Amino acid sequence: MDLDAALIERHGDSKQAMLWIREDVAQGERKNKPLVTQKIFCCINVMHKLRKMLSPKLS
Repeated sequence: MDLDAALIERHGDSKQAMLWIREDVAQGERKNKPLVTQKIFCCINVMHKLRKMLSPKLS
């Protein structure tokens, strides 16, 4: 199973997940902007690193 499939299985459709993330960011920015934004970018960064690490093994 590739990373996208695993993420979609865990979080539902990726478009829906992105909408939820955007909603969370919008709510978070009203409350405590830097922390939430930092967390989101950290998560995205980790996902990209995982994908790069896993992609050679998957193909």
